[in-house]
Amino acid sequence: MFESQVVQFGEWLPDQAALGNSLTAVRNAIPQAASYSSFPGPEAISDAASGAVFAGTWGVNKAGTYKLMIGTASKLYSVANGLLSDVSKVGGYAVTNWEFIWWGDRIIAIGNNIVPQYFDVGTSTVFANVPNAPKATCGAVIGDFIVLGGASDNAALLKWSGFNNSESWTISAATQSDEQELYGQGNVIKRIVPRGNAGIIFCERSIRSITYVGPPLIFRIDVIEEDKGTLAPNAIAWVGARVFYYGIDGFYEFNGASSTPIGYEKVDRFVRTDMDFTRITEMRAAIDRKHEMVVWTYPSLSTGEFRQIFYRWDLGKWGMADANLETVFDYSSSPVTVEGLDAIYADVDAMNISIDSGALQGGLVSLGGVRASDHRVVTMTATATPLTAELETGELTGPGGLIHKIKSLRPLVDASSTLAIATRDNQFVNYEYGAPISPNTIGEMDCLTSSRYHRFKMTVSAQFRHAQGVEVMFRTGGRR
Repeated sequence: MFESQVVQFGEWLPDQAALGNSLTAVRNAIPQAASYSSFPGPEAISDAASGAVFAGTWGVNKAGTYKLMIGTASKLYSVANGLLSDVSKVGGYAVTNWEFIWWGDRIIAIGNNIVPQYFDVGTSTVFANVPNAPKATCGAVIGDFIVLGGASDNAALLKWSGFNNSESWTISAATQSDEQELYGQGNVIKRIVPRGNAGIIFCERSIRSITYVGPPLIFRIDVIEEDKGTLAPNAIAWVGARVFYYGIDGFYEFNGASSTPIGYEKVDRFVRTDMDFTRITEMRAAIDRKHEMVVWTYPSLSTGEFRQIFYRWDLGKWGMADANLETVFDYSSSPVTVEGLDAIYADVDAMNISIDSGALQGGLVSLGGVRASDHRVVTMTATATPLTAELETGELTGPGGLIHKIKSLRPLVDASSTLAIATRDNQFVNYEYGAPISPNTIGEMDCLTSSRYHRFKMTVSAQFRHAQGVEVMFRTGGRR
């Protein structure tokens, strides 16, 4: 007599053993409360940059002018209607990173150890040096001040501008411009996260607070956590009071008072094995507000490309995608006209994106990024063609280690799919998947397998809302 058992697609836990695990592998799928949904593929909305893009930012000035900027090692670009316009200062740049902050209508671009650059939206045509500003590697707007950190001559030095003046940098009690060196272990400044009239300073091996208190002290700086921090300054993203970062030993959420591990015994070991740590500064993070998740992109040793790993903070669950994005950023679109499509696609008639796609509409919130293969700005919207998803279960075994004899499978997913089966009789033996099986006319996948341990891999190329698991028709055999 054959029985029916549903193998649920539970939480992805690659750091756990396969036996009894919910999912051992996820690729191009977003976790839901009790299922997974498809991950939208990247849709190009611009022509190509001259090289790898380090960062991007978007915003709207007081007059309602939309602006999207990106930066490469040698250039800063404005992105409009599918076209990249070089808006670099004369002579360009030679940097290995960019960070953008907004000061009213002014965009300030901080390149590592060059004078910060400014662009006034609605007035400027190219970037220029911020007058009087010191060199830095990171910065933030805190209250009515610009705070810069990580200068080449002193990576532990903080400097801040005069009150409400981005061009006032001479130390003065009258303007409140000043500086403060951070002391103690791991004091090299990596990133500054704004919090209204306060901020969070991430150092190599400490996390500190910076709070405006007024003259004569101006800013008070306190150590919040020791032996926490980051070597990946770009791998920090925040939403509301929540700050997510990749720390020295894994992924964390910081709430302003302490750090909570979110990848421990879930994905930390997986990423440590998969990431090229010689390129850890290329790891980047952004908030995907639409899906309530934070997305990290990192150079993967196993794929040779950039891999994306993401965390649903509302569910506490992880997912992964292979979209090969060299950078990611929070994004809201401006409209692309039909004429602007010529800049993106050489042949508009042959383009692989609908004219009605959300990627071409204004005001649509989504995850933005830049594709490493061609350095084009891309977005991932609900109307995009999804990337092919793969979900692999943990291992199913009979009671007391008895043999399972499987007759058929039924995929529990609202889209066309295939299933492959891997078997083994001992945990120390390698497993190997057989050929994918397609469903018959009643939605079942016929198979005849007999083994102590089974695992299943579902592959879905179409868009789907809920991939829930696999229904297995089986009977229990003996011990051999």
